[in-house]
Amino acid sequence: MATQTIENPSNTSWIIDYDEKYKKQMFRFEQRYPNRFKKMCEFLTLTPDMSLGGRRVFPLMGDDYRGAWEYRVSICKETFRVFYLLDKIHHKVRIYYAGPKPNKVPQPPTIKEI
Repeated sequence: MATQTIENPSNTSWIIDYDEKYKKQMFRFEQRYPNRFKKMCEFLTLTPDMSLGGRRVFPLMGDDYRGAWEYRVSICKETFRVFYLLDKIHHKVRIYYAGPKPNKVPQPPTIKEI
């Protein structure tokens, strides 16, 4: 797992944790849209459990997606999606998918797989 931490003054930051297979997608997003990437990282480290702006950040519905969230970034005709789970015990945002809009919403891993 790759880890990225952005500190905040209130000292309640979440740690962003993601699988190595998404490292390339995260790097590509950061290189192409540095301001949007920074904004996303700040959001995920400060308030990852807060719905934001209609359909931009929201919890997924259904028993299969319990505890999973989606963060959407749309730039012109491109969309970048981040699906994540919150590990409230370890204060981590665990990203389980990052990349272009998938054809089907990816299943979150089970706790044992994390």
